Amino acid sequence: MRLNFVLSCVVLMLSISSGAVPQSPPTNQKVAPPTNQKAVGSFVATSNKNALKVTLKASRDQAIAGSDFGITAQIENTSDQPVYVAPASFAMTAPPELDSEGPRDWLAFFPGVLSVSGQQYHDTVIVIEPGSNISAFWSGNIQHSQIQGPKPGLLLWACTRFGIDCPELIRGLGFSPGKYTLTIVGSYWDTYEGAKDKSIERHTQATELQEQINAPQSVILLGAAIGGAIAFLLLTKVQPSAPSGWARVRWVPGLLSAVLLSTIVTILLARLSQSQFIISVTVNDFWGAVAVGFIIAASGPTILQKFTTLVSGAASPPKPPSNVATPTLSAISFTDPTSAAPRATATLKVEGTNLSSTDWRLKLFSVTVPLTNIADDGTKASADITLPDFYDPKNKYPGTLISTKTKEETLPIDLPAAEAE
Repeated sequence: MRLNFVLSCVVLMLSISSGAVPQSPPTNQKVAPPTNQKAVGSFVATSNKNALKVTLKASRDQAIAGSDFGITAQIENTSDQPVYVAPASFAMTAPPELDSEGPRDWLAFFPGVLSVSGQQYHDTVIVIEPGSNISAFWSGNIQHSQIQGPKPGLLLWACTRFGIDCPELIRGLGFSPGKYTLTIVGSYWDTYEGAKDKSIERHTQATELQEQINAPQSVILLGAAIGGAIAFLLLTKVQPSAPSGWARVRWVPGLLSAVLLSTIVTILLARLSQSQFIISVTVNDFWGAVAVGFIIAASGPTILQKFTTLVSGAASPPKPPSNVATPTLSAISFTDPTSAAPRATATLKVEGTNLSSTDWRLKLFSVTVPLTNIADDGTKASADITLPDFYDPKNKYPGTLISTKTKEETLPIDLPAAEAE
């Protein structure tokens, strides 16, 4: 009995400490919705999804790291409703190899768009009507370096002396050339209010452009100079009897000559794209320039003679093949003088040297006739010709041999009169 009494007291105390148990509402009673919530409108229209067509174009086919560049976007509204954009809503992002301070957004510039008084240009709302288009433009430098400048010393003096940006040069030494992807992301709205307030309810359009980026020209020339200097030092010490002849040159003039030779020929390789060089190397980075500079200096002055021959050969006109001899004409006469009459067909005897029927023909009375019955030694041949109406047997008429390919003619020889006066 005492145990049951104690258990009853414990249960009663727990019920009092937990409070009143809430009762569930009747099943037929509806819960009223909250009255403090407002309907939220949307600026996004399904019909304007993918409404913009963005076409990207670079300012040049191949850009150089460390130099300025330009990207143009042609933005066209392909929907049947107007859309609204702003310069701050179109941005380009470059990969970290090109922008060491990124990733970050480079805002677009819309040519011909005027900002409202008292408003920032990038917040200006631009309307693009259906079927119309507008251009956006980005310009900047494709390589921003965070490398600190050189400390005071020989390197700083050299950079200042020659006007070289040493941080960019040092960064360019490790730059890997190739095709890099530039990403353009644009946002647009269906209403003016949405674009003005930069509402999060917006459409987005992303486009990519692959641009070929090469190493800076200063890096290429530096690599060629270093390769030439290495070749000079190795050839004068390791192989002094090399055919390049550097061992016979004094140190200072020889080193300067090797450096200048490597840099000059490297420039020629970059400019003469059709040159038949002894190697096939694309000189677009530092290490490729070192390799080319080494080979150029190791080849010696003979490599420069090759380019001299190419330039002189391109400047001189093509010469005819040496195995084709030009014929000469020494005499023309009638085989049968009695047959010579106006509108009659006469056979002529042709005499000369190197007579041939493949290219050369007899030109007489402003007409050309082929050579036949050519002798083995090419000194005699025949030609059949119809005499014109104005032919007079008592007169002489000049004739030549003419080439059907080059239109070259030999010296004229007279056809003698068929009748004596």
